[in-house]
Amino acid sequence: MHRFKPNHSNEPQPSRLARLGFHIIEDKDPGSAEAIDIVAIHGLNGHWDTTWTDEATNKNWLKDFLPLKFPSARVLSFSYNSVVQFSKAVADISDFAEQLLTGLDSIRTTVAEQGRPLFFICHSLGGIAFNRIYEGEQYLHLRGPIQGVAFFGTPHRGSNVASFGGIFGRILKSFSLGTSTNLKLLKDLEVECMTQAYLGLRCHWLRIVSFYELDKLPFMSSLVVEKESAVLGAKHERAIPTDGDHRTICRFSSMEEPRMRTVLTELRSLIKQDLSKRQQVKQETFLKSLGPNSYRQHKDRNPPAVPGTCSWILCRKEYTNWLQSPISSLIWLSANPGCGKSVTCSFLIDNMERGTGSASTLVCYWFFKSDNTQQRSAVSALRGLLRQVMEAQPRMTAAVETAMARKPLDNIPNLWKALTVATGCDQNQATSGQTTDDKLQQKNIQVATICIVDGLDECDISDKKELLKVISEFYQEVGRCNSPTRGSLKMLVASRPENSIKVVFDKLRNSTKFPSGAQAGSLNSYGVIRLKGEDESELISGDISLVVSAAIKDLIDQGLPENLLSRIEKQLILRADRTFLWITLILQLLAEKVEAGASRRELEEILQSRDIDSLFVELFISLPDVPRTRKMFSIILAAIEPLSVEQLSIALAVKPRHDALDSSAKPFRPGPQNLDELEYDVVYPHENHIRAIGGHFIRIIQDKVYFVHETAREFLLKEDRQDSKSSLPDSDFEEITLFEVDMEPTLCSEPTFGTEVNSKHSSQSIWYQSFSSTSCAALLLDICVTYIYMIGKSARQPQGLEENEHLLAFLPYAARSWWQHFQLVSPRIRSFNVPYYQNLCHPLFPGFAIWIAEYLDNKESLLFGLSAEEEQDYYIAQLGIGSIEYNEERKERDHDQVSAEKLSSNPTAANHYFPLDADENGFVAPNFSRVSRPRTGL
Repeated sequence: MHRFKPNHSNEPQPSRLARLGFHIIEDKDPGSAEAIDIVAIHGLNGHWDTTWTDEATNKNWLKDFLPLKFPSARVLSFSYNSVVQFSKAVADISDFAEQLLTGLDSIRTTVAEQGRPLFFICHSLGGIAFNRIYEGEQYLHLRGPIQGVAFFGTPHRGSNVASFGGIFGRILKSFSLGTSTNLKLLKDLEVECMTQAYLGLRCHWLRIVSFYELDKLPFMSSLVVEKESAVLGAKHERAIPTDGDHRTICRFSSMEEPRMRTVLTELRSLIKQDLSKRQQVKQETFLKSLGPNSYRQHKDRNPPAVPGTCSWILCRKEYTNWLQSPISSLIWLSANPGCGKSVTCSFLIDNMERGTGSASTLVCYWFFKSDNTQQRSAVSALRGLLRQVMEAQPRMTAAVETAMARKPLDNIPNLWKALTVATGCDQNQATSGQTTDDKLQQKNIQVATICIVDGLDECDISDKKELLKVISEFYQEVGRCNSPTRGSLKMLVASRPENSIKVVFDKLRNSTKFPSGAQAGSLNSYGVIRLKGEDESELISGDISLVVSAAIKDLIDQGLPENLLSRIEKQLILRADRTFLWITLILQLLAEKVEAGASRRELEEILQSRDIDSLFVELFISLPDVPRTRKMFSIILAAIEPLSVEQLSIALAVKPRHDALDSSAKPFRPGPQNLDELEYDVVYPHENHIRAIGGHFIRIIQDKVYFVHETAREFLLKEDRQDSKSSLPDSDFEEITLFEVDMEPTLCSEPTFGTEVNSKHSSQSIWYQSFSSTSCAALLLDICVTYIYMIGKSARQPQGLEENEHLLAFLPYAARSWWQHFQLVSPRIRSFNVPYYQNLCHPLFPGFAIWIAEYLDNKESLLFGLSAEEEQDYYIAQLGIGSIEYNEERKERDHDQVSAEKLSSNPTAANHYFPLDADENGFVAPNFSRVSRPRTGL
């Protein structure tokens, strides 16, 4: 391999032979994944340098012009012994092609180089050597990266006016080689050219540009290579007539020369198609790394705004100033719980998406919700926002990846940095060292990115603090910097008026600077604007009136007297207290009453609930099955992600054998239940059953089950971490126990409740803050574990899983979440019960392969050469389900002593001579009926 250095025809012959092979004209970093390789191949009696050099200007367009137009290209020129009239060298086309292919292998050594796209530029018979790449099996790995080829006067076949022998003779004459040549070479060339004619048919995907000459050489009476011979007629071929003879067709004096501009345009077209394909693959890979595309699903959890509502915000001065500002700014919309913040944000998003109609404005959004892990995570939120920006701005993928310099997009600072780069708002984004393509990409950044974030108060506490920090630092920097950025990031944040948020935004408002003469909140101001929804009582009341009027009209259409509902309508508006949640639930209760017929007295009794908590109590009175309702609410409260209707129905049917919080002295062991027994307890239709036991307290949106509102969770869930049982009156303790545990091998019974639950007082005592995170997590943990043991039991039976395949819908959640619930509850689990849970990780457990495949997302395990016990140890550590006693036991192995600890489901190296088996219920333990005598001499 040689670096570029001009060569001359009068160079001594030994030196010419020494410089055969590849010459690097323009180099690139071997590790660069963005580069492409362009390879030039000269023809008979050609030269790696002079073939491409204009004689008058001494300009080699491969060196002087190509790198300027294609800055990401490594340019190579291939030199081989093309002298036909020789006496000692035995060279044919196979030799030429072999040198080309082996040379490519020697140059493309790194992983990045081997993956680079390949483009070829071939003059005359150099195109015949190129064709050899598609012959044989040895160089299959070089074919895939080849994306296109440009032929200059290459004779692909004979023509109507001349046989290939005649064309070859003219080529010899054009290079002053005479007509006498190696007969074997001529024969090879004839065969190769016949094969070359079918290149376009074999490689129908290959993009080809064929330049054919229009001028004769001065000393010849005809063209060296006629158009008919120079054009393949392939599917993706472009045939370009070019001024010049057979020698000058590939030599150009300047970049401004029309012929050069044509060639560069055609090459750009070849390369651009590949770059577009690579960009698409890169974009898809990048988007995949950001996680699931769920932001629209989260938005759709909110009901649509009633026509005419929410429009008040469009006229507020604070909002219009923020929206029209050409610079990065933030507006905080605060309002009390249940006042319609989420619906208002959905309305604004829909209004902006309909109304912008401009390529210079992008809208992205995220809705925080505390009822599932993904939606309350700031990392997921920033990934969702970044995904939306990148979907709209695919050209920015390279800029973001370059700016992040391989930093992982798994933490808040890095993701915020990526978001500001993607929106063109990064103050520190350097422009030096950028390629022309990079700069062209930056010109396509949206002028304004509008980012709407709802429910910031429902974000995880630690995440919220860090997210507020990066937002605050960004807008402080905007206020300090005088230099404008290419884009703007305008955020609307909606939340409750929490002090933790208020303190940050108030400080930001007071610390930001404004341009000379600007006032806070004015069109050109930097920083934070606050819009206090809690102070907009008249406007919110107006929206409530519209909602009530629409609902009353529906009730009239169902047959209720208008005069009766007129009074109800007035009372609803008076009592709404600017709370959409209250009015929504009241209207649902009214509609439910109307279905069976209702008197004025019955309707007015519904209106007596003055606040949300009182209304929740009212809703609970109508629930028909309190024990199953409590079980369902516990599952929903504990679920790491929203469960589908089918998953929740299966979970409700599972009767946990144990209670993780139980303090009895008998160790947990799996029971005999299997999927056949579970099938008897699943209630159909699923959705009807869930709605019946959950009432108005739950919503089903896109087949997922949620609480009606965040305030419902707050009503049910205590803030402390004590078990819910301990916080209830002693007299009610037995009646509200979630489930009773029988330590004998029988199933847990369903809970029983007293008859006094039909009073408001007892209903509130049973429901209000009667759940704790720990007790809910414990219940769902034991549901998941019992369910996995059921699968293990059924796996041993012929057709046990196939016959109950529909019951495996809960497996994805159980496999990926049971250990997370264990981590939450583990401080309360007695040490001798831990093996019951760890047993699921033992390869001898019959259900192990099934649930672990789901946990690994059906990817092949990378564990090889481990014993069953070592594999169990690995997963126990990987999932974080060890205990203090377990860890100490692993550290203090005694190879000479058999103790009770060594007879657990996780045998250590000390008792490997105890044969292990899974009992009939799936618990792995030493089988003493097959005990071998202890080994000696250790």
